[in-house]
Amino acid sequence: FLAVDEALAAGLDEEAKAIAADTLALAESRARALPDDREALRDLSVSVNKVGDAARARGDMAAAQSAYARSLETRERRIAVHGENREALRDLSVSLNKVGDAAGARGDMAAAQLAYARSLETRERLIAVHGENREALGDLAVAHLNLAELASRGDHKMKMMKSEPHRQQARALLTRLSMAFPDIAFYSEQLARLDRSERGDHA
Repeated sequence: FLAVDEALAAGLDEEAKAIAADTLALAESRARALPDDREALRDLSVSVNKVGDAARARGDMAAAQSAYARSLETRERRIAVHGENREALRDLSVSLNKVGDAAGARGDMAAAQLAYARSLETRERLIAVHGENREALGDLAVAHLNLAELASRGDHKMKMMKSEPHRQQARALLTRLSMAFPDIAFYSEQLARLDRSERGDHA
């Protein structure tokens, strides 16, 4: 899986596509042999996500959305078969986020809102059941930020009403995390993203 990420980071989009396809073929073969195996299902879901990431990097959002939807379906099946745990809930929330990202990029704001809201609910449930940790709180902050940015695309009155509670939650969580873990750049980067969003700059 890291090979796909490394190729994407290097700007080698076609190479990433090929690696992702090869990885998916292996995962599909294992899943056919072990259709209800916990790790086989997880590997399949991650492999499909990487196909989506490679498609997204190439600008093929239709293919990305299709891949992310398949990953989500696989992760829902894994939970149905094996039950919820911290890893399974986080995986589910990540797939929901990716589905929301792809839907938003294609202009389907209703589908994006639904996916982001489900991701937020899943991340809140994870913390309620399994407790807080740095990763879970960071994920929760991103879920609020995604919904805030999406809400801010509406008309002025509605965007202020809908986005502000999510902005406040995101800022509180990110400020807390950036103070507790000052060496982790991600939290300051997300605070900067929040600042841009408040100015109306979604770049």
